[in-house]
Amino acid sequence: MAPEAILPRLEAARMRISVVRRMYVFVALAAVLLVAAGAVLADPPSVPKNIIIMISDGCGYNQIGATDYYEFGKLGEQVYEKFPVQYAMSTFSEGVMSPACSPTAPGKYDPASAWSNFGYVDWRTTDSASAATAMSTGHKIYDTVIGLDIRYQPLTHLMQVAEARGKATGVITSVAWSHATPAGFVAHNVSRDNYAEIASAMIRDSATDVIMG
Repeated sequence: MAPEAILPRLEAARMRISVVRRMYVFVALAAVLLVAAGAVLADPPSVPKNIIIMISDGCGYNQIGATDYYEFGKLGEQVYEKFPVQYAMSTFSEGVMSPACSPTAPGKYDPASAWSNFGYVDWRTTDSASAATAMSTGHKIYDTVIGLDIRYQPLTHLMQVAEARGKATGVITSVAWSHATPAGFVAHNVSRDNYAEIASAMIRDSATDVIMG
C-alpha cells in the first residue's frame, strides 16, 4: 500500500484511541464525583457549622401574619414559616424597675388582659433589654436590666456557652452596638441606659470576637 494511503488510516486510528481515552477519563471522573456525593449525603455533619440568630425587634406572630396578608393575601407564606423545625418563646419581663432598683410593677404578662384591654399592651410592652436577655439566657428579668437576674446576679449568656466550647462569637446590629438588644447577648448591667459602661464591658471584659453596629 502506498504511503499516502496509509497515513490517513493511521490518523483515523489515532483519533479513535484519543476519543476512547477521553471517555475513560470522563467516566472515571464521574464515578469519583458520584462516590464523593454519596459520601456527603450518607454522612451529613452531626452539628451545624454556624448558628446565626436573627432578631427582628418588636416582631411577633401578629407582625408575621400582617406581612403574610400584605404580600400574599393569606397566612403561612413566609419562607421561615415553612422551616422543618420551629419553636416559639416568650420574652415578657418580670416587671418594671424604679430608678432606685425596686420593682414598681411586678407580675408576668397576662394574655387575657392583653386581649381585653389594649391599654394594657401599651403599659406592659416588653423592654428590649429584658427580651434580649430572655433569648440569650432563658431567664425572665426586670425591664431595662441586661444579663442580671432578679437578684442582680450575672446570668450566663448563650454566647458565653459557645465561647467556653471554643467557638467564635459576635454581634452585628443596625443600631449602636451598646444598645439593649445586642448588649443583651454580651453584657451584664443594671440599666440599658449605661451605654458607656456597657460598651466598655463588651470590648474589655467579654470574649466576643466581632462587634459591629
